[in-house]
Amino acid sequence: MVPGWNLGNTLDALGKRDKVCTTPADWETSWGQPVTTREMIHAFKVRGFNVIRIPVTWGPHLDADNQIDGAWMARVNEIVDYVIDEGMYCIVNIHHDTGTHGWLNADPAKYPEISRRFKAIWQQVAERFKGYDERLLFEAYNEMLDNKGTWDHSVTENYAAINLLAQDFVDVVRATGGNNEYRNLIITTYSANGGDITLNNYRLPGDVHPGHLIGEVHFYDPQDFCFPENKPTVYTDEYREISRTVINRVADHFDKLGIPVIIGEIAAFDKKNTPERVKFSRFVASESKRRGIVLVWWMGLLDRQTCQWAEPEIVDALFEGLK
Repeated sequence: MVPGWNLGNTLDALGKRDKVCTTPADWETSWGQPVTTREMIHAFKVRGFNVIRIPVTWGPHLDADNQIDGAWMARVNEIVDYVIDEGMYCIVNIHHDTGTHGWLNADPAKYPEISRRFKAIWQQVAERFKGYDERLLFEAYNEMLDNKGTWDHSVTENYAAINLLAQDFVDVVRATGGNNEYRNLIITTYSANGGDITLNNYRLPGDVHPGHLIGEVHFYDPQDFCFPENKPTVYTDEYREISRTVINRVADHFDKLGIPVIIGEIAAFDKKNTPERVKFSRFVASESKRRGIVLVWWMGLLDRQTCQWAEPEIVDALFEGLK
């Protein structure tokens, strides 16, 4: 794997308040992105990317028996095929079912109810794709929080709940057989956080075939520089050391666990500071390569309407960092 890209705000979109979504295309475009095409995916392939992460929100597409709408599943499958047909790696997950207002959370009191729904989704997804080869990876969940929507870190009993769900995920996928018996499965930390407390409470699920689990964190470090709502626009030496520290901490922890780790989301959002974002991108790509971590950029980069590069400087910096 080399740098990847997230097809965000697309199959993970939750619709609009002023519009009823009735078709997969309605949902797919409800957060302002165009319908996904093969041409978009091909543009990333030609430029040298070889991973596409497809965030998918499943909850709005379930019936009362937790069965996934057939048309929605078919559209997910179609976009997965765009990626696989390009010879690229594809990551499919459960996305905005988690988060601040998600039903999929680390709540011990509701674990039985949450687990049933969670396992129902993965059983159907795994069955659908069990014939696909190792280029398709499943990611258990995105940024799972506790029932209070707490970011960064939580408490012991809530970590226990997320660890139970991670085990459910592995067990359900493996039980479907086919290529899922050995498929590489991604287990994200609580809130996708790379802090000491969260990492120390991360537990690897048991697996019938060792060597097929991957960890995941998200990287917006330092947050003051990366997040659009924060004012700092210069990637200072101090900020660079923060980035390096987080990468080393995450890499050291997963090295001890004996599994690889990916950065499933990374970005420095545009604050009219592209030259500084270029520095960030080049540095983080270089540090990630040094520690054997694959990074998957969050959205941006390509104008999906025209399939022309909207941020070519950032793309160039990512690949320069790998040299």
